[in-house]
Amino acid sequence: MSQQIVIGVDGSETSLDALGAAAALAELAGSRLSVVFVRDPGVAGAVSAAVESQGEAVVLQTEDELAAAARERTFGALSEKHVEWTFDVATGDAAHELLSLAKRRHAALIVVGGRRHTTIGGVVLGSVAQKLLHISPISVFVVRQPAPDRAAGVA
Repeated sequence: MSQQIVIGVDGSETSLDALGAAAALAELAGSRLSVVFVRDPGVAGAVSAAVESQGEAVVLQTEDELAAAARERTFGALSEKHVEWTFDVATGDAAHELLSLAKRRHAALIVVGGRRHTTIGGVVLGSVAQKLLHISPISVFVVRQPAPDRAAGVA
């Protein structure tokens, strides 16, 4: 049985960067990928309430639409990779769900994208990566986006 690498995706560019890194590691190590999209009802409810209270005209996707988009982007990103993988959808706190799946699959590593806190509809969303680094007994690999000045080539 090959080692497992659990990778959390949400369809964002940051999570796709992390997916690419996880796929490269899996290819090198002969590991399988467990790609996971987590529906977090607490975050969705908080964002909806904040948007409603501020009367903002923001188009929010349903959790099902987000999961379908994440699955589609995962298929595209992994279509030419030489790695076995599965795609799962879980519901709950993202960090805890990723850790729970990693434990059940005896994963050697959890990979997530790292970004600064996100604000949607006035609600500041925390960092799944940061939470995992504090609670996980399994190694966590955080793939960061370059800082805006570095992305533009400014030193």
